Amino acid sequence: MTSAKTIISALCLAACLSTAPACARTISILGTWTIVSSTPAPWVKPGEPPLPSDEKDLLGRRMIFTKNRVTAPSPPLHPQCRNPNYEYKNYPFGWLFEGNLPEPQDKAAAALGFKEQFAPGVSTGCEGVSDFGFLDDDTALFGLNNRIYRMERKKR
Repeated sequence: MTSAKTIISALCLAACLSTAPACARTISILGTWTIVSSTPAPWVKPGEPPLPSDEKDLLGRRMIFTKNRVTAPSPPLHPQCRNPNYEYKNYPFGWLFEGNLPEPQDKAAAALGFKEQFAPGVSTGCEGVSDFGFLDDDTALFGLNNRIYRMERKKR
């Protein structure tokens, strides 16, 4: 006789295989990150006047994510966030950067470095920039004022 546990495990595996993004590996944002580069966002139209850039204030600066706090450069990011509510997600490309990726979104996401059919990410629940998409375990992107910022995790 098959146990209920075996049946439940089989059903969970089947659900996981049919919805791969829901079962993807979670990448933790905890640690120290450095903002290393910035590029114009792909949704900015040629000839569109640029928004004021925060690039000078952000490049080379650190963001520190701990269980109880996010510390970020200010301005333009919220400098302190106490008790962040980390919510790890697998974003469909249409949800990245507040839905601003141009069509075809899979090509726009690939041009930014995303390799899967979804983007692992995290929302901190903090004011200001709160959503980050991961390219890999040690590289994440966030959008601000029509720019895409890349940050890298400090090696342990």
